[in-house]
Amino acid sequence: MSPNIETVNILGVHFANLTSADLLTQVSEALAARKKFTVFFTSVNSVNCCYHTKGYREVLNSASVVTPDSYGILLAARIMGRPFKEQKQISTDYFMVHLLPWMNEQEVCLFLVGSTEDVNLKARQNIQRQYHRIRVLGGISPFGDLDELSSATVLEAINNANPDVVLVSFGNPKQEQWIARCASRLNAPIIMNAGGFLDYLAGSVPYAPPIFHRLNLVWLFRLCIQPWKMWKRYIIGNPLFILRVIKARVM
Repeated sequence: MSPNIETVNILGVHFANLTSADLLTQVSEALAARKKFTVFFTSVNSVNCCYHTKGYREVLNSASVVTPDSYGILLAARIMGRPFKEQKQISTDYFMVHLLPWMNEQEVCLFLVGSTEDVNLKARQNIQRQYHRIRVLGGISPFGDLDELSSATVLEAINNANPDVVLVSFGNPKQEQWIARCASRLNAPIIMNAGGFLDYLAGSVPYAPPIFHRLNLVWLFRLCIQPWKMWKRYIIGNPLFILRVIKARVM
């Protein structure tokens, strides 16, 4: 975590206490200076992963900025008595509302890593269709374990494109582990995890209707449309996370 950023400690993960506007300023300054800047949009599921994935908490804390990617993180901060400045989650899809128009204005070069070849391609096409001045340089969809994803071939494909911003979508914890391992070997200054955001960009997964956002129930919408994928994360993971936070609060 950048030393000049105030943080909120939630179960050992140091979340940046900043607004979306603050984060965009940080990204802009890092890009102008060509300074390495990594952003991890971090959800309840990611924090839960720290309890069964060795070294993952340290991986998360290695990022320049860790943001609260879900309402559960905002709730946890209030339970801990350290609410965030911005009482709105800074998730990939929310932040991209600010980032993509800025990238378009600045004519930023973008590269997408991960997801399936079809989703990666459609996501690139849809970004280019809506934001004509973003220079979408390409994408790659490697598969395999962390060593295979970190191969010289994969990294050369990204570096040969010479992007400004790289979005990485391997799912967690793999995408954050990959960024922590590979960021220093990439030419791109800005590297962010993207989770399932490429699916949204590609149109293969629908956005939750506005009412779910207003009620902080996006998780319920995702559970309804992908129960086979999300049931464990939300039905088991969410209550387990809150219990861990309450336990940490009273200790």
